[in-house]
Amino acid sequence: MGIQNLASTATKSVIPKLSGRFEEVVIVSLLRLGCTAVGCSARTVRMDIESRLGEKVSIAVLYATLGRLEEKGFISSELIGPTGQQSVRSQRLFSVTEGGRNAMSKLRFFTERVWEGVDDKAVAA
Repeated sequence: MGIQNLASTATKSVIPKLSGRFEEVVIVSLLRLGCTAVGCSARTVRMDIESRLGEKVSIAVLYATLGRLEEKGFISSELIGPTGQQSVRSQRLFSVTEGGRNAMSKLRFFTERVWEGVDDKAVAA
């Protein structure tokens, strides 16, 4: 695949749909946590992201991002009722859709191709 075709494919199929790096971070977190068949709570995703990035994540920003990703078809959610004595409220569980997995696979491929041949020393501070 030539660079023109790669760029054309990237901009038409994956890149415009992800409006920012945080959307990518959220989907990767859902994938890492195994949230494909069985969903994960926003709280679980938030804890995963915070532990990896070492920074606090606003729950409002996370819910807004999850909402955008669901509108784009990259993730889905399900509202489940209380699950026992510890849980007194309903909970929304998020999972990555097949479309989300496909998009992330393409994005990962494109990102690895772009970085191919760049030495770690070239970007070290």
